[in-house]
Amino acid sequence: MKHFFLVFLFLIGHGFCFLQNSNEVLLKVLETNRKENVKNYDLVYNLYRIENLNTPVETYYGEVVQNDKSFYHKIENTEIIQNTDLVLSVDNDLKIVQMNTPVKKLVNHELELIYKECDSVSSKVKNDRIELILSFSPLSQLPFSKVVFSIHSTTYRIENTVFYYSILQDFSTEMNVVDQSYPVLSVTAKNFTQSIESKMHLLDQKKYIKKVNGKYVVSSELSEYSLIDER
Repeated sequence: MKHFFLVFLFLIGHGFCFLQNSNEVLLKVLETNRKENVKNYDLVYNLYRIENLNTPVETYYGEVVQNDKSFYHKIENTEIIQNTDLVLSVDNDLKIVQMNTPVKKLVNHELELIYKECDSVSSKVKNDRIELILSFSPLSQLPFSKVVFSIHSTTYRIENTVFYYSILQDFSTEMNVVDQSYPVLSVTAKNFTQSIESKMHLLDQKKYIKKVNGKYVVSSELSEYSLIDER
């Protein structure tokens, strides 16, 4: 079920109350993402069944490193590196590097896509966190019934995102046994910093691939890997 972790592939008061303008909160989040385009933070992915949100079925750990031109995203042993020319997916278990055409925008692409597809938006606050709740029609092109963003009310950084999937998943680990439920994926961001000097090597495309006689091949560091060009 690790594919659930490869997602698109993330707003004060006493008690709960509803904000007057959820769209305004989202705009502040988008603006924060644009301003803080150089950053590094860790991620924790927890996958649950809808009927049991206390105990995760699976947990993975990841990291994001980003500057204004490149983006690095790690989930366990899978690394995704994107710049303006290419997007690379490195599977360190299978020893495969996949090369593809990148999306047009590095910043806010996934968040804007989710917002565009949602059917309604609401928000509520508790203490120093704001929850932005996006609900989706059954006819939506995205596989969610709801997405909930937990956003710091001062920094407007997304600290947690919960994806409620609208498609049943088989959770069984046994052959010929079906155990279906609706998945819920929680993604928590922590240890945010805008100092990425020590992580710049992760954004360097030459760490993964290089050009030889006009053709891309894997780097010396990944000499045992296979390169698949899917552009």
